Amino acid sequence: MTHSDISIRDRACYLGEVLALLSVLNEQGCATHDALTGTDIEHRALLDWRTKISLCQQLRLHRNGVRMMSATSLALAAGRRLRLSSFGFAGSAFASADSLATAIEMTNRFAPLMGAKFHLKLRKEGSEAVLGFEFLHSFDIQEQRFCIELEMSKMLTLLREAISPDFRLTSVALNTSAELGGTNNREYAITFGTYPSFNAPNCEMRFDSRWLRANPVARCNLMYESCVASCERIMSKVERCDDVCMRVKNRLLSYTDTLPTLTELAQWMNVSPRTLRRKLADQGMSYNQLVDEVRKQLAINFLSTSRMSAEEISGRVGYSDASNFRHAFRRWTGLSPSDFRESMLHGMSVA
Repeated sequence: MTHSDISIRDRACYLGEVLALLSVLNEQGCATHDALTGTDIEHRALLDWRTKISLCQQLRLHRNGVRMMSATSLALAAGRRLRLSSFGFAGSAFASADSLATAIEMTNRFAPLMGAKFHLKLRKEGSEAVLGFEFLHSFDIQEQRFCIELEMSKMLTLLREAISPDFRLTSVALNTSAELGGTNNREYAITFGTYPSFNAPNCEMRFDSRWLRANPVARCNLMYESCVASCERIMSKVERCDDVCMRVKNRLLSYTDTLPTLTELAQWMNVSPRTLRRKLADQGMSYNQLVDEVRKQLAINFLSTSRMSAEEISGRVGYSDASNFRHAFRRWTGLSPSDFRESMLHGMSVA
């Protein structure tokens, strides 16, 4: 089983990030009970290292947390508190990998076990190495900002633990506006050692390419293979939420080109088109409705995080005519694409 087979409702994530978030909130005087409201995470479950939760549960904790303190402060501080041991066998595999590239590949392979909400892409550009972050799921713009700041802070912390405490970044780029999360220069300086650039085309961290040649300090092939095997066993036993709609939606969201037809989706799920249609109907949904939802999410994501024109976006989400896309977008949000983008630049929330 790979991360692409797991939905945000499947209980596949360990408690490492939850415990780090709660630790920060508790220090600010926020009660654990209040932070866990609506998450369906029991207080006693926090004491059991075997407890696994879904990404949906953690996202609810995020939303509770940002009502109690600054979103940026919470995300960055929680990321700094995480350790490789927070992620069990996956953290041990990261630490014992034979190179930084292998550690990144392992993180992508076992994304849920590493609490990863992004696909990581490592490349070299001249004297710099670039670690890019691409969303694995479709979030609203406020959730995107929180998740990317948490993820970047976490990855930098883990890299320093695995490679060297001297590991430093040369720059950080975020694809959202500075106003959206509430800028906090002190937190950025403490976490990254630099102030991020905002409204960038992509989310990425840059560092000296010499670190690509550095081996994790606990490098051990035997340990790595053993931990990877354990991760595979854990992934095979993930507590699945039999949410056909979510599986189909995630599959549709994973496409960067033409969306698959219902027949193609049925083949992927090893069922007949008729069976898939019935399973969707049992959950009060149809293929066309899901396609409409996915187009909406993709369009909102492109408008919020890229500089593509409405004409370019209309083609990316499956409309041959930009006027039809504008009509659909107004139906979805009550705004034109240009008005929506303007509202995002000013940090307004649009349903």
